Amino acid sequence: MGPEGTGPVDRPRWACSDIGEAIARCRKRNEQGIRCTLDALGEDVRTREEAEVAVSAVVDIGERISDGGLNGSISVKLSALGYRISEEDSRRNLFRVLGAAFANDVDIELDMEGAPMVDLTLDIALEAADHGYPITAAVQAYLDRTENDMARLVEADVGVRLVKGAYLGDIRDGAAIRERFLELARSLGDAGVEFCVGTHDPGIIEDILTSGAMEKGVEFGFLMGLGDETKLRLIGEGHMVSEYIPFGADTTGYVSRRERYLKELEIKGESPVP
Repeated sequence: MGPEGTGPVDRPRWACSDIGEAIARCRKRNEQGIRCTLDALGEDVRTREEAEVAVSAVVDIGERISDGGLNGSISVKLSALGYRISEEDSRRNLFRVLGAAFANDVDIELDMEGAPMVDLTLDIALEAADHGYPITAAVQAYLDRTENDMARLVEADVGVRLVKGAYLGDIRDGAAIRERFLELARSLGDAGVEFCVGTHDPGIIEDILTSGAMEKGVEFGFLMGLGDETKLRLIGEGHMVSEYIPFGADTTGYVSRRERYLKELEIKGESPVP
């Protein structure tokens, strides 16, 4: 079944089973000119033992990316590093993985979660940049605060990955979110910084491609399992492209969210890029 289909989905399409498979996929994508972001699936850990497992997984990813000479980064969530235990646990563990990643010359991409976690996520990203760590933070177009948050990140030389948002935001209308997304992307383009747009929305991608000022520093970020034709087309046209590669023994929750996303698009009469 193609990316636009619905119904039962082959789970290996969406995620790798383990780190070895994820590294092999990253190597193959690199050969095609695509940068990769690897993520050891797991969030909302409740014990320090679980948080230690997450930290070890991130350190392992960085070492394997470095040893393999791969073009890749690591995606992390504060909820996987102990946020539910305490904010200080998540902060301490993030700086541990930042130090290990920095030693391996591998960048960390800090994912954004629900609205209650936005302040902490931004504060930690800014603190990391102040300590000289290369870090990227996701920002969500459906939040009214994002324009100001984005300006703070740019000023601090924190990388920006712009997404629509997958939780509960201030605006929910799809057209309004698209309009806001493009406004924020134009703002980043005007600032002259490189940034990533994480989207499979055909309209957004084509609007960015037709804006000469916006496309020069834009990396187009896609999920594993979506937009494979578009990834290669954009690479062929000379654009920067990345692919998010999640992996883990239990991918049930993540796969369910991807299947639900496609179903919601079908109900609205929409589809992602091919």
